[in-house]
Amino acid sequence: MAKLKTTGAHPASLIRQIRRFIGAGAARTLLTLGFYQLLLLAAPYWLAYTLSFITGVLLAALVNSHFVFETGLELRGAVRFTFFYVASYVLGLTLLSALVADFAIPAAFAAFIVIPLMLPINFFGSRLALKPS
Repeated sequence: MAKLKTTGAHPASLIRQIRRFIGAGAARTLLTLGFYQLLLLAAPYWLAYTLSFITGVLLAALVNSHFVFETGLELRGAVRFTFFYVASYVLGLTLLSALVADFAIPAAFAAFIVIPLMLPINFFGSRLALKPS
């Protein structure tokens, strides 16, 4: 299997990964955010968030492993990635719920606050989870 292209922490490699993560993440975010907004028409915010999050994780696993970090997707990495994103989901949903329930921010807008807060967490967590054993 291919090795993670970050050994030695070469700054150019890290910058390339960050750019790819942001670009791929932006496309994935637009897709899943559109899905979230669509689901809000028929489902409560927590269910809409859950379903759009699962869709995003599946896309992220494929895109991050092959395009962003260039590692391929091994079973161990996929398991670590899944566990990381379960933790990320819990944190994101907690933030979303607090924004909606405690700060009275409409559910349709609260996701726009959660996304940038989770970006650095998701980059470094994904990078670590997909690192070959």
